[in-house]
Amino acid sequence: MSLGGCALTIVSDLTRLTNLQVLNLGCTRIAEVEALKCLVNLRSLDLRGTAVSDARPIAELVALRSVDLAYTGVTEVAHLAALPSLEVVHLEGTRVRDVKTLASTKRLKVLQEL
Repeated sequence: MSLGGCALTIVSDLTRLTNLQVLNLGCTRIAEVEALKCLVNLRSLDLRGTAVSDARPIAELVALRSVDLAYTGVTEVAHLAALPSLEVVHLEGTRVRDVKTLASTKRLKVLQEL
């Protein structure tokens, strides 16, 4: 589902879409992603250019393979290392400084930072 670029500010209405596998929220106005942890089948999540600063709820999306956090307010990503299927992480334009824990993840193929 692509909602990128729209004036969306909250994601709570998406919680019923538990079979959703791809979600593009890039360049929207959302700042909170707590409600997304219900999307247990999500494989790809694009939050590029949003006001999200806390990505901890994303660590509960165990099927997640790709997450784009570029140009967000996220500063910490160590918790994402717990995601068993994570292969791609985009962190360009963030203030994340420590990616050691995440970089040691076995399945990770792409880690784009700064």
